[in-house]
Amino acid sequence: MRYEIRDIRMQARVQEAMQMQVEAERKKRAAILESEGIRAAEVNVAEGKKQAKILQSEAEKQELINQAHGAAEAVIAAGKARLEHFYAQLHL
Repeated sequence: MRYEIRDIRMQARVQEAMQMQVEAERKKRAAILESEGIRAAEVNVAEGKKQAKILQSEAEKQELINQAHGAAEAVIAAGKARLEHFYAQLHL
């Protein structure tokens, strides 16, 4: 013998409690999703700032290297000019 349940009617208070539980779970999931979104945005901003600082530091480093190369080339050029002047004075 087999029985089939076609319609179940719950008490209004039980149904209300179930609806409140479902709504609470929805709100909880929404709060979690919102906090995860905020966290992801903050991490993204922090990563951007970090990358900007790294790039700025690398640019400053390269600028110092370029200045040092320029100064070294100036010293070499000045030395060559003095040497040429010295040889020119010897042949007079």
